This record gives sequence, structure tokens and C-alpha cells, in this order.
Amino acid sequence: HEGGVVAYSYASPFAKLSADEQCCGTSRIPGNLACCNGRGYDPRVQTCSDRTTSTQGKGCGIGVLCPLAKHSTAFCDSCDFDASTEVCGSRPGKAPSLCSKQEQLVYFGTETHFRVADLLPDTPYELQVEAQTAGGATRSDWALTRTLQATLPAPRLTVLGSDTVEVAWDPLAEGFGQVLFFLVLRDGAVVQNVTGRAVEDAGLTPGANYVYSYEAHTDLMTTRSLVANATTFTSVPDGLTAPDCSADGPTSVTVRWTPPEKPNGALVKYQVQLLGEGGSVVDVDVGVLKHEVDELLPGQAYALRVFACTSEGCKGSSQCDVSTPEQAPLGQG
Repeated sequence: HEGGVVAYSYASPFAKLSADEQCCGTSRIPGNLACCNGRGYDPRVQTCSDRTTSTQGKGCGIGVLCPLAKHSTAFCDSCDFDASTEVCGSRPGKAPSLCSKQEQLVYFGTETHFRVADLLPDTPYELQVEAQTAGGATRSDWALTRTLQATLPAPRLTVLGSDTVEVAWDPLAEGFGQVLFFLVLRDGAVVQNVTGRAVEDAGLTPGANYVYSYEAHTDLMTTRSLVANATTFTSVPDGLTAPDCSADGPTSVTVRWTPPEKPNGALVKYQVQLLGEGGSVVDVDVGVLKHEVDELLPGQAYALRVFACTSEGCKGSSQCDVSTPEQAPLGQG
């Protein structure tokens, strides 16, 4: 952070796209939020009080966030501005005075730089430098700045089964403000709106990986957490349709199939089963979607099934029926 400019980097273009974030002043906020003087907010429940009464323009004050119900009276950092008896505005290039508390000395020495620590996140501050010599002292103008939004830790994930993940998180640290609600996001999309700190996300696909985060919406700011990954437990496949069986000749049949509609995890193999007396089961690699069954008898009817398997077990299709053609007698002539 130098000269009021902040650059945020991502590991790859895909990571940047997946993060779905935007710049708001020098802060980085979720892409679904609006921007209010360096802080993100949810326009569905909040409004930004940076409007002037004279032109309905922006940029008056630091943009205090107000409940959406206060939009008609949200002007110049006040949620209850009486526009019928007062007007407010701002002069370009002139920052308003923000300090309502007494000045505090944070450094005394001879260095020309100093890092002020232990400040509140997403909070405006004014700073001033005083130079002293034997002949007296002089002070600089006040410089206005704002701390960046704090980062929330990733949620804790517990896989409860093949289709359910529990998402939980810790209480917010002091300085974030009073919690209004939390949004739980799966793969960047909002799935639940809650006021507590734990939810169960059900109806998921078995054996699938999901990315979770949460947004804290408070009366002061909106902040998104880091992300965490969870993979649901693998289950047996489902939705394997009947294969297609065709006779290649009097003694061989080719079986063709498509992958199951719901693998419910990583497939480890297929199996082709020849039903009936003298039947057999043959394992087939997951990258192969056909198999030739040979050493059959001419002019016979056969039934076959295909099984898709994960580490948890196999699920079979319905059978297909096929007959090998008859063969001319041998040894005649």
C-alpha cells in the first residue's frame, strides 16, 4: 500500500475469475457487493450515506453505512439527516474532519517514518506530523487514510456423508461491528442466509469437491472469508443405462455402454457380465466403453449386463439381449 494504490495478485487467471472480486477504493470486496468509499456493502439491506442534499451526487463524507430503510434520510455520513431543514455538501479536494476523539501521540523520535499498528479494520484515521527544533514546533496538515478490510479465516468443513457438508466458523473479532447476517457460499454462489455460525449444506453429489466461503454482513462492513475445500464421501454409481449389444459373428458379441449419469465418485472400473450357464465377469478399464465377448456358440441367445464401480461398490445396468447367427456345418463336402 503506497501512495493510495493497492494491487492484488492471483495465482492464475482462473483463480482471479473464481474469486469473483472487485476493487473498492483500496479494498478488495466480493463481486456481488456495492462500493461505498472503500468498503463493500449489500445494497439489498444497506445504503451508503455519501450523497449530498443539493445535487443527489456522491462523495460527501466517508460513506457511513445505513439500513436500507434509512435511504431517504441517508446524507453526508448521517442515517437520519433532515433534508427539510438542513443541506449538506462537500468541496472537491477537501477531506472532511473525521476525528471525534482527542489526539493521541503514537511516535516520538527522530525517524522520518513510523508504522502505526493495532488499528481497527476498515476504519478512517487522520494523521499529522509535528516537527520540533530548538526554535519551536510546527505541524503538517492532517492526512486522511483508511485501514483495509480485515480477512476472515476460512470456514471449518465437516463432511457428514455422501451428500452433506457442515460449514462452521468462529465469532467475528472486535472491530467488525454488529452482525446482521452471514451468507454461505458454495463454489462462489450463495446457498444459505443465516444468523448463526454453522449450517448443513445437503443435496450434494457424492464424491464431488466443493469450495466454501462465507460473508459477514455487519452494520459497519461486509467481508468475505478465505475459502476451504471439502469432498463428499464416495457412493456407488447410479443411472447406468442398458448397454448396446451386437453380434460380430457366430462366436462373438460386442457390448457398448455410456458412463453412468451419476458416478458418485471416481470410477475405478467397469465390469461386463455374461449371464446364464457358463457365464463370466470381465473387468474393463474406466477409459474404455466397449468390450468384445468371444468363444460363444453359434445360433445361441445371450444376455449381458454392465457394472460401474467406485471404491464403495458396483451398480449394474439392466440387461441387453443378443443372438449369435447360425454357422454353416463344418466337415461337409
